[in-house]
Amino acid sequence: QIYRASEIDGAGVITSLALQYFYSTSQNRNMDIYLGHTDKSSFSSNTVDWVPSSDLTLVYSGTVSFNNSGDDNWLTIDLQQSFEYNGEDNLVLVVDDNHGSYYNNTERFYTHQSGTENVAMYAYKDGTNFDPNNPPTSVNGRTSVRNNLKLNGQCIGSSDCERSNLVVMDVTSNSAKLIYALGVGATGIELQYGIEGSDY
Repeated sequence: QIYRASEIDGAGVITSLALQYFYSTSQNRNMDIYLGHTDKSSFSSNTVDWVPSSDLTLVYSGTVSFNNSGDDNWLTIDLQQSFEYNGEDNLVLVVDDNHGSYYNNTERFYTHQSGTENVAMYAYKDGTNFDPNNPPTSVNGRTSVRNNLKLNGQCIGSSDCERSNLVVMDVTSNSAKLIYALGVGATGIELQYGIEGSDY
């Protein structure tokens, strides 16, 4: 599923995500969840339009206990690996269900229509656990419908997000004064120096 940068409205470190699960029966599923940057705004083909696995980061691997007990049915999944979203590219969310079988075909998640472009793509086959590193050569469908999604973390989708600021003063041939202020969520700052034109 693709979520556009204009919809997220900001860079930041994603530490958890939330889906709206409204189905009355709780269910445990073993899942791998990936996030990645992409320049795609939609999926144009049922065959070769996968986002390359090299562009994806595995952020969660394990059991997800789906239930509808959260406020407005939001279910939060704390990521095992945080993801640094750059705020410029579109964000792709890949969910790999490792069960290889389905429970039943009743809808369980709140979704929404995202215009007319195919922003989601899905593949399934009974008894088959697809590998994102070697995706199938065709999919079951593309759709403009995608999951309602919340991204949680530091400076995600906030116009109040402040970045670390650095000011250099009183520069001489062998010294300089540095003044910096940490942005929201930052715990430190890393500096590198070198000869002008070098890689540092």
